[in-house]
Amino acid sequence: MNKNNKIIDDNTIPDCVNIKIDEARNLIRKENIKKKRIKNACLSVAAVVVIFLGVTILNPTLANKVPFLGNIINTLKEDKVLSEKEPFIKNINSKNGSALNKKVISKDIGITVQEAYCDGSNIYISYLLESENRHLDDMERIDINDVVNDGDIMASFSNEKLQIDNTVSKKIDKNTYAIIQSIDLMPLVTKGVDVKPRFNLSINISKVKGYTSEGGDKIVKGHWNYNIEVKKDDSKNIAYEPNLENNKFKLKKILLTPNTTEIEIDIPRNASDPYILAYDDKGKLLENLTFSYNLESDLGMLQYEKFTPISKDSEYILIQVIDKSKYEKDVLSEFKVPLK
Repeated sequence: MNKNNKIIDDNTIPDCVNIKIDEARNLIRKENIKKKRIKNACLSVAAVVVIFLGVTILNPTLANKVPFLGNIINTLKEDKVLSEKEPFIKNINSKNGSALNKKVISKDIGITVQEAYCDGSNIYISYLLESENRHLDDMERIDINDVVNDGDIMASFSNEKLQIDNTVSKKIDKNTYAIIQSIDLMPLVTKGVDVKPRFNLSINISKVKGYTSEGGDKIVKGHWNYNIEVKKDDSKNIAYEPNLENNKFKLKKILLTPNTTEIEIDIPRNASDPYILAYDDKGKLLENLTFSYNLESDLGMLQYEKFTPISKDSEYILIQVIDKSKYEKDVLSEFKVPLK
């Protein structure tokens, strides 16, 4: 573990402070050093110490959360139990995301928007929630804006609310929670909406809801509002338009992002209970994350679904549409698409 990620306690000075102090000492030891350089070194030390002391003294609770700042996505990804239960968080890559760290406090609850990452098809937002509101004491998990799709998030490139697919939270300590939301942009993209390289997100949180396994759920209403800038990074996305037909089913699109495998199939109107499966070239089943849309088409129904990302070295992807109503696997249509 990186030393800078250690929890700061009462007897520990962070490495950033020690480094600045050592720099100043080394400069002062040198002969013929200019007074201006000594002054700048001392000011640098003072600035770092003031920042550290300001965080610790003015907000001791936040000081204890320093290791999680800007690292919530990785914190949740590394929880194997949680990532198995919520597979969409397994492969989120936030290296090119926007570090935000914008905090709003309402009703004794501080919610910090930590990071936002957009790959052109999806947006992922991470939050740190710190509560001193007794109604949320000992909650096992937290939802923001109560339930999925109850949120109010708007992007500057559209006048429609964005579709929230998932909200996952992890309890860090008694009153602190790490939260990730995933937002599906494909319903807008399919309408011709252009996701700009840089755009603003308006996030309005009006309530948080705490859950316990015993059913003692609590809701706290408040006002947590943000306006943040996000940049889109779709440089690693690979799109295919195979337009293949098999047994009257048509495979229209495949989109591979660092976080998802996305498939669009036109399904005949008379197909019985169709369900899409996807495999890599080793026969590994990709986990279904969500469906984006079902749209009427001339053939019947245009269906777009998202799966966990396929391995980078896969030579091909195997896509099947099965009859979900049958106990035995009944393949209605199959497509094998080369990826190399």
